[in-house]
Amino acid sequence: MGLRTAEEYRASLRDGRTLWYRGKRVDDILAEPDLRVAIDNAAVDFEMTHDAAHRELLARRMLDTVLAAAERARSIAHVLIVSPDEQGLPEGYEVLHDTGAGLNDAFELALARGRGGQAREFVLLPADLPQLAAANVDALVQAGRRAQIGIAPDRRGTGTNGLYLDARLDFRCRFGGASRVRHEAEARRLGIEPAIVIRPGLACDLDTPADLRSLGRRAAGCAGIAVCAERPA
Repeated sequence: MGLRTAEEYRASLRDGRTLWYRGKRVDDILAEPDLRVAIDNAAVDFEMTHDAAHRELLARRMLDTVLAAAERARSIAHVLIVSPDEQGLPEGYEVLHDTGAGLNDAFELALARGRGGQAREFVLLPADLPQLAAANVDALVQAGRRAQIGIAPDRRGTGTNGLYLDARLDFRCRFGGASRVRHEAEARRLGIEPAIVIRPGLACDLDTPADLRSLGRRAAGCAGIAVCAERPA
């Protein structure tokens, strides 16, 4: 999931919540002058994260971090990048070009490629994991091998920042809102209780400016770029 825009942030505040301010009920948070000032200030952070120059630099930094972790992981034999970008990707990797429609389509493309190459297992990783380390990838693989499916939740416990899949399974990726629950349901549809793997490097992603600030000056947003690591037979 990529960083939201300022308008998406504002729209997310109109979610039906009941709000009281200074003793009166507020039906529209964006229409309350005092609250609107704070909202507009917060929206500036979202606008800054969508500056094109910063976004390109930070996206590459995030991709390099995930690639380095995958390369150093003892359990990984091959790394595949799935991206809608035609240029600016690191050399020395197999690259699949997708349409940029989202992680689900990107990863399904990677799974099809891996199965065609007789891969036995997969690790699927979004590229916005600024603290990912090789040990995190190995932990996901080890737990996933015992259960056939491994799920690495984000730090909020609702999203998915990594998947381990046995290549024999007809598993459909369900990235997006509340993806952890949907991935767990997909695993149980196949009669499997998935392994839940919680590691700081897998839990930390960048979906909001608050995530960006929590990392200090290490920051990036990488919408549309994904890494797929596979271990062939």
